[in-house]
Amino acid sequence: MVGGSCPTCKKKARHQIDRFSELPEHILRRVLSLVDSKTAVQTSLLSRRWRSVWKGVPTLNLYSKSFKTHFRFHQFISETLSRRYATAIEQISLEIGYPNGDEDEIDDSDDDIDLPVGATRYRRLFSYAASRGGIQRLRLVHCGYRGEIWNHFVRSRSPAAFGVLATLHLEGCKAYCFPSLKWSPIAVRVDPFADFPNLRDLTLKNCSWAIDGGDGEEDDGYYSICLRVSGIQLRNLRMESLYSVSKFEIFAPNLESFYFTGQLRGPEFVELQHMLCLDLACIRISGYRDLDIPENRDDSDSDSDVNAELVPVDLAARRFKNLFQGLHSARTLELHLNTFKILERIQESNAFQTSPFTRLKTLIINVEYKLQSFDMPYLISQYFLGNSTNKEVKSTKFKVTSS
Repeated sequence: MVGGSCPTCKKKARHQIDRFSELPEHILRRVLSLVDSKTAVQTSLLSRRWRSVWKGVPTLNLYSKSFKTHFRFHQFISETLSRRYATAIEQISLEIGYPNGDEDEIDDSDDDIDLPVGATRYRRLFSYAASRGGIQRLRLVHCGYRGEIWNHFVRSRSPAAFGVLATLHLEGCKAYCFPSLKWSPIAVRVDPFADFPNLRDLTLKNCSWAIDGGDGEEDDGYYSICLRVSGIQLRNLRMESLYSVSKFEIFAPNLESFYFTGQLRGPEFVELQHMLCLDLACIRISGYRDLDIPENRDDSDSDSDVNAELVPVDLAARRFKNLFQGLHSARTLELHLNTFKILERIQESNAFQTSPFTRLKTLIINVEYKLQSFDMPYLISQYFLGNSTNKEVKSTKFKVTSS
């Protein structure tokens, strides 16, 4: 017989499926926790054994791109919550972006019409998880635009949801915050993560910040915002491309690793406190062309807007000095080549006369292509490695990564 339709082939196929299905249910649930929730629900069609496995999966991986419209996505969330077992949800991964339907099938007004409905669904989702013990790991991603999903979580104001959260990943989110401190009517500080006592891993990527007007909407006033990240239990912090803030503060006495990506003309670090446990710091600050040096100036016009927007060398040096002083306990420091180019041009500033690093053992230069040769300027070498009291061998390494 052809096509694998013989009785022996069918029996063998059933036997293979049964071997997998006979695994303990807690293992099957862990397997389904690795796929998106839509796929997990669809496994209920495989056999009677799989019919209810997805109802006890400890994670919810909800991706709007798996649906043709946001309405169907929101409907799926409601139906999933209503049919699940009353078991704890350890992790929620929520990605919101453009639907995956054909252009002719998507109503252009779908987002506007369904926005209040979507907000209700998201708040119910977070409240549901909080009522079952709280969320340990939360990942919120907006694809293509900065959205307000994080605000829906914060406004749930559930002590259970806040108390057990250990891992938080925010990407493409716009966060509304109430000021924790006001220096003036327009200069404010926000501390959005102070209410999460057990937060250990925090990633902020492509996010923006605004002042909450008190009615769930953005305050229309102009503010100079200082973003403070504080956490006694915080171990790992990653900050990449953050907007609408002018300054950063970090208070994390148990921080072990710190990754930062930004621009020279971006926010500056004004205070990094008590980071005495820091093992690894990775810094990528770009903007060599924004530095006020002769090759970047427009000499054809003394009043050029280009010249006015350049960052003075003294200001750039002060920003790096504040940053490096906060990282003084790092054992390994990784600098991107773009950052190193800026340091080369400001190394003779008074800000770099005394090194703050006392434990630094390894300096890594991260490049996106293999260099033919590289000469470490003496002043920079001394600044980073010359003052270390660590008697172990100190070295400079190169790390080649793809762009």
